[in-house]
Amino acid sequence: YRVFAWNRVGPAGRPRELHVEPALASIDFEDVEPGLAPEPWIADGTLKSRKLVADPLFTVTENVASDATEAPCGGDRVAVLGVIAGRLGVAHRASGTQLELSPGRFAVLPAAALPVTLTAAAGTAWLNATPG
Repeated sequence: YRVFAWNRVGPAGRPRELHVEPALASIDFEDVEPGLAPEPWIADGTLKSRKLVADPLFTVTENVASDATEAPCGGDRVAVLGVIAGRLGVAHRASGTQLELSPGRFAVLPAAALPVTLTAAAGTAWLNATPG
């Protein structure tokens, strides 16, 4: 069903037909298995984290800084960071490279560039996706 056509028009130049009612009728809003975030929060100083996805191919962790936080981000695998709220600083000390990510911004950290240091103000939330 087409619920929204992103304001595109069809071949005749008219707005595309939408199927909102049948789409809504076909969605089971009670079907939320498995739970969206079953893992508990784990606190480590001013940082709390929880796993959102633990798949054999990748893991996604949600992180929230309760106060100004500086934390290492490293390992031997690529990481993808995505900011949900606040501002996240990413510093590669060896090269002096620094970035600042705002909500909706992402950074791919190649394994060869790790480790880096993350700096977050209170209330900053971000996702960290890694292989396996």
